[in-house]
Amino acid sequence: MLVIKELFPGEPLLEDSYEAAIEQFTGKCKCGGQFRFNVPPRCPRCRCTDFEMDNTDALCYD
Repeated sequence: MLVIKELFPGEPLLEDSYEAAIEQFTGKCKCGGQFRFNVPPRCPRCRCTDFEMDNTDALCYD
């Protein structure tokens, strides 16, 4: 983390400003929805948030 502070040329952002910048950077989904910073993962088809992680770094939705 110290390396980032030393190498980043800009001023540090407040947490809210950082999250807003990330949302702006990611833009909108091709379906028109907006990506949000602090939301749970969802199934792209049914938007279910009930999931389990397996041993392959994949999400398994019910």
